[in-house]
Order: sequence, then structure tokens, then C-alpha cells
Amino acid sequence: MSELGILSLSEQLSVTERQLENLLGLLDKCLSEDLVQEVRQFVDVGEYGLALETVIGIFLEENIPIPEVVRSEIKECSERMGLEVSSFLRGGKAS
Repeated sequence: MSELGILSLSEQLSVTERQLENLLGLLDKCLSEDLVQEVRQFVDVGEYGLALETVIGIFLEENIPIPEVVRSEIKECSERMGLEVSSFLRGGKAS
């Protein structure tokens, strides 16, 4: 953390990557290995927004119920990245 209490860009990206890694761990429990790997590829190359959009797309396209813990992690990640996903979070099926 910098002297002013503001995270540097590098620190912000590190926190975002850790959040996405946590999300991937949660996805391991509710999605196939192939689908998780599809998301992981984007995280591995720093395409965090695309990774999160892919997660959302998978749940919508595959009509998979969203565990509440996954929904919460998606919300936290999207807020950190400044992405609007509230309509998905309201409309997606909860399990």
C-alpha cells in the first residue's frame, strides 16, 4: 500500500487476480473442467474483464444455477473492476 493509502495499479491488479483465482476455485465445484479452463486462460493473460464476462456468459448460456457464494464473488470482482453485472446477478438463477 502506498503512503497515501491508495493501491498502485500493480497492487490493484494483484488483488483483482487473487479475487479471480478465488472465483476459479469456486467454479471448480460447479462447472466442468473445460469451462473453468476457458475462464482461466483469460485470467492467465491478464484479461480480467473478459474472464468475468465469460463466467457470466457460461452461467447464462448453459442455464446453470448460480451458487450464492459464486454470485457474491462475481459481484465483488465486478465492483473492483468497475463492471456492471447487477442485472445478471438479479436475473441469474440461484441455487
